[in-house]
Amino acid sequence: MDFADDGTRVLQREIDIADGSSGPGEARDPSVPLEIFYELERTAAFVREGGFLRVALQFPDSLLHESAEPLLFVSGDTSYGACCVDEISAQHLGADAIVHYGRACLTPTAARIPVLFVFGAQPIDVADAAAAIGGAAARSPLAAGHAGNDVVIVGLTVQGITEAMLQQCSVLYIGGEGRRLSNVLMRCAGYIGRWSYDPRQPGGSLDGKQRTGRLREEVAGANRDLMRRYHQIQRAKEASVIGIVGAGMGVAGSSDIMCSLRAAVEDAGRKAYAFAVGRVNAAKLGNFAGVEAFCLVACAESSLLDTHEFPVPIVTPLELQIALGLREWDGFYSTDISDLARNPLTPRLSASSDGDPDAPFFSLVSGGYRGVVGDREMNNSGQQDAQGVLSKFVSPAAEFLMSREYRGLERKAGESKVHAAVDGAVGIASDYGGV
Repeated sequence: MDFADDGTRVLQREIDIADGSSGPGEARDPSVPLEIFYELERTAAFVREGGFLRVALQFPDSLLHESAEPLLFVSGDTSYGACCVDEISAQHLGADAIVHYGRACLTPTAARIPVLFVFGAQPIDVADAAAAIGGAAARSPLAAGHAGNDVVIVGLTVQGITEAMLQQCSVLYIGGEGRRLSNVLMRCAGYIGRWSYDPRQPGGSLDGKQRTGRLREEVAGANRDLMRRYHQIQRAKEASVIGIVGAGMGVAGSSDIMCSLRAAVEDAGRKAYAFAVGRVNAAKLGNFAGVEAFCLVACAESSLLDTHEFPVPIVTPLELQIALGLREWDGFYSTDISDLARNPLTPRLSASSDGDPDAPFFSLVSGGYRGVVGDREMNNSGQQDAQGVLSKFVSPAAEFLMSREYRGLERKAGESKVHAAVDGAVGIASDYGGV
C-alpha cells in the first residue's frame, strides 16, 4: 500500500461504462426510471423500518456517472429569524440558489441569489372556506371601484386602490394564530371588519350545516396589541440613549433605514449607537446597560418581541419615529420597513401649542410632567467663524462616554509603576491552583 497516496489516483482513473448487455446492476437502461432502477421506495422502507440514522450508500465504479452534479446541503441555525432567507450562510458555502422551507416572511432581500419558497401544503375544505368568506363578505360593504395607488399589506400588494378606500373594506385572513395574523390585524386596525378563518380548527354551524373551519371576527385583539405598542412608544420617548439593532441585514433597505434612524436620533439631541448582534435575545442586549431603549430593524414578523423579557423598551422603526416626533399616532401601523418610504414623514411636532421645543410634556409612564429629553443644541456638529475655522464640535456619544464613571481600561503611560513579570494563576475558572 502506498501511504503517500493522496486519493487523486482514484479520481483520475478511467472507468469503462458497461452497456446494456452486461450483468444486472452494472448499468441502467435509459428506459428504466431512476426510482425504479435504484428501488428508492424499498430503500426508504429499509431505513425507516430499521430506524437507521446513518446509512452508507455504496456504488460501483460503473454507476458513478449517475451521480448528480448539484451539491445540496442543509442550512440550519439561521443568523437571524427562521422566516428570513439566510443569505449569509449560503454565500459562505458558495451556494448558487436557496430553497427555503416552512414559514417565510417573504421580505425582499438585497442579495441576488435565486430563492424558491416551499411553504408546505396544508389541507383546506374549499367549499367550507368559500362559505365562510361569503358570510363575512355579506356583512361588509364592497370597495368603490375607483382607480388608485398600490397598497401593500404584510407583503400582499393590492393594486388600483388607495389606503382610504381599503379602510372601507373588510379583511379576511386564512390561517392560524401567530405573528402574521397579529401584524395583519394591527396593519388593518382602521378597517370596517377584520376576520380570521383557521381551516385546521373545528367550527360551529352555518345555516344549520356543520363547518370544518373556524370563522372569527377579530374585534379586541388588535386594539389590545396596539395599546401595548403605544406603551412602548411612550417609554422610548423618554429615553436619552437609543440603540439601533440590525437584526436583518439581508433585508433590502435595512442599512439605509439604520442610517436614517441614527441621524434622526442625533438630530433630536440624543445618543445613538448601532449594533449587529445576530439573533436578538435578552442576554445579548443586557450587555449594554447604558442603553435606555432599542430600535429593532428586522423583517415584519421578527420586529415584535416579547416585551416582558427585556427591561428596556424594544420598538420598531415606525414606533421610534413616533417617539421622536417625526410621525403622528394617527392609526396607521406597520412593522414592514418598506412602508416607511411609502408613507412620508410629517414635520417635527412641537412640544406645545405655542411651538416651544423646550416645553415640558406629560409622561404617560410616570404620570407627571417631564422636561424635553436630549439636548437639541448638540445636533450642530460644529460652528464656523467668518474665516471658516471650525470652533466647536460636539459628539453625543463622546459626551455620554465622559459622563460615565467607568470608561474602560485606560493606558496611563508614565504613571504606572513598572513591575517584573511574575507567574500568574494556573487552572480553570472554577479552580485557579487553589487560589
